[in-house]
Amino acid sequence: MPRRGGGPRPTAAESTPPVRGPSSLEALLSDLQRAKAALRLAMAADLCLKSGDDEALIALGFARDHIAGLRAGPSGGYPPYALRNLRSTIRWLESARAAHSADPTPTPVA
Repeated sequence: MPRRGGGPRPTAAESTPPVRGPSSLEALLSDLQRAKAALRLAMAADLCLKSGDDEALIALGFARDHIAGLRAGPSGGYPPYALRNLRSTIRWLESARAAHSADPTPTPVA
């Protein structure tokens, strides 16, 4: 079934994260750590936005104009798609880490 973009859906093999060399494991873990930190910050900020605690947002490092921009959105906080995209990125990075950690050589049977 064609997608909205006009192309066919990717197969499972095409959507699986690539297995990269051991030197890239550190980069992968760093990306995963940053994505998890971003999600924690966004979730904490979303709670502060919904409770109206601007001082806590400033303590988290948000500028007043950024806070005003987030409040101006339809949800009054982080757009739901932003949190959903972060969670999706984390799942993708975790699957890439699992694929990277998998031993590609079969275990000999005795």
